[in-house]
Amino acid sequence: MVRFIIEYIIAYPTKGCNKKDTSISKNKFKTTDLMNHVKYEPYIINKYHSIKDLSFENINSFILLIRDFKECIPNNSNYNKKLYDENILLYSENIKLFNKFNGPKLCIYYENLVIGSTKCTSTIIQIIQFIIVNNLYVSHLSPNEINSIFLRLQYFIKNHEKLLTECLHASNRYWGGNNSNLIMDYHSKRIPFNERAYIYNNISALDDISIFINQYLTHIPVYILLSGGLCNRLRAIEYYILLCKQKNTTIKPIFIWEKSNACPGLYEHIFTNNNNIINSRNNIIVDYDGSLLNHISQFNDEIYQQISLDIFIPLPNILSKALHFITHIIKNDFISIHVRRTDHIQLSKSKNLFTPLEKFDSFINKYHNIPIVYLATDNENTQNYFLQKYGEKRIVFFTKIYGNSNKIRNTTLEEAFIDILICSRSKFFKGTTYSSFTDIINIYRNKFNYTLNENFSTTNTH
Repeated sequence: MVRFIIEYIIAYPTKGCNKKDTSISKNKFKTTDLMNHVKYEPYIINKYHSIKDLSFENINSFILLIRDFKECIPNNSNYNKKLYDENILLYSENIKLFNKFNGPKLCIYYENLVIGSTKCTSTIIQIIQFIIVNNLYVSHLSPNEINSIFLRLQYFIKNHEKLLTECLHASNRYWGGNNSNLIMDYHSKRIPFNERAYIYNNISALDDISIFINQYLTHIPVYILLSGGLCNRLRAIEYYILLCKQKNTTIKPIFIWEKSNACPGLYEHIFTNNNNIINSRNNIIVDYDGSLLNHISQFNDEIYQQISLDIFIPLPNILSKALHFITHIIKNDFISIHVRRTDHIQLSKSKNLFTPLEKFDSFINKYHNIPIVYLATDNENTQNYFLQKYGEKRIVFFTKIYGNSNKIRNTTLEEAFIDILICSRSKFFKGTTYSSFTDIINIYRNKFNYTLNENFSTTNTH
C-alpha cells in the first residue's frame, strides 16, 4: 500500500523485496490507465522485510513502517508458534536498526494508512514530504515535476479511499493480497490466548523498542464464548471484566454473544453500550467458555459479589416500556414473583432445589393486602395457573405467553428484560431458587434498596 501511494504521487517506480516483486504500477487495476503516468525508471525506493541484506552504507534515508506486533508476528509465522521467537527477534531488530540510523528517517504506522483511519491523510502527506526533501533523486526534480507531484497529492487526498481500494483489489501482483480485509485484529484472533500472551509479554519486555510500539502495548485480547440465557451471560460478562481487572490490567475480555434457543436475541437488542461484545465467532479461536458454572472450581465469590450490573445500560425504549407498565397498568403498590419452569425444572430437581408452586401461593397469601401481583414466567401453563387461582385483577404480566415447551424459553429477550425491570421495582419479591434470572432481579433490587427475595441465590444458579 505504501509503495502504491509513493508510485502514484511521485510517478516513479519502487522496488520490492526480490526480483519478482516489481513496480506496483505493473499491477492490473480496475481503472486500466490508473498508473500509466508512472515512469519505468529509476527505482526511487527499495523495500525490505528483513535487515539481513541491509547496511547503513547503502541507505540514504529510512522509512520504517510498523504494524501491530500482535498481527504481523502470527501472520509472518504462519500461525506456527515455533517461529514466534524468530519473528519477535526480526521485528525488534528492524526497529533497533531504525533507531541507530543517523540519517533522515520517518516512522509511520500501518494502521494509520488503512481506509477509514482519521490519520490517513496526514500520514500520506508526511510520507510524500519526507521523500521530496530527503530522497536524493526526487529532491533534484524540476519545479514543474515537483508541482505535478503536489497536484497528484491533492487529488490522492481527496480520493484516497477509492484509490486505496483500487490498490487492494489489483491483480498480477507478486504478494498474496489483502487476506485480512483491513480487519485490524484479523490474525491475532486465529491463535489461542496463551500464544497471544506469549508474543505480547516477550515484545513488551524489550525496553529499547517500547517507545515505537507504545500504542500497541495496550491489551491482550481474550475471547470468551457466552452461553446460557440472558442472565447467565450478563453475570459472566461483568464477572470476567472484574476478574481481568484484578488479575492483569493488560488482559481485555472480548465476549462472543451468539443467538441460541436459551438466548434468542443479541446484546444490542437490549443495551446501548457495547462492553466489547461481538455477535459471531467468524473463525475466532475461543479461549474460554463463558459459563460461570464451568469454572466453579476456580470461582472467586468475592469478585462475584461485586457484580452491580452498572456496566449495562438498557435501551431507552425498553426502560420506557417497563416504566409505562408500572405507572399506567399496575398504578398501585405491587408484589412480584418469578416462576422459572421449562428447561429449568429437571435441572433444579436434580439439585434438590426445585421451587414448587405452593411456595409462591404462600408468598401471595402473605401479602394479601397488596392488590397486584406481577408474574414473570417463561410458559403459558404457569400464567394460566395463577390467573385461574387469583383472577385477572390481581395477576398481571407484560406479555401473554403461548407455548409450553420444556426445552426452550417462550419469551423474547426484550420481554425477559422488561420482566426483570418490573420485578426489581416491586415492594416485595419472591423468585425461583437456582435461577440466574432471580439472581439478576435481586442484584437490581439491592441497588434500588428494595426488600430482597428470601431465596436469594448466590453463585450456583442456572
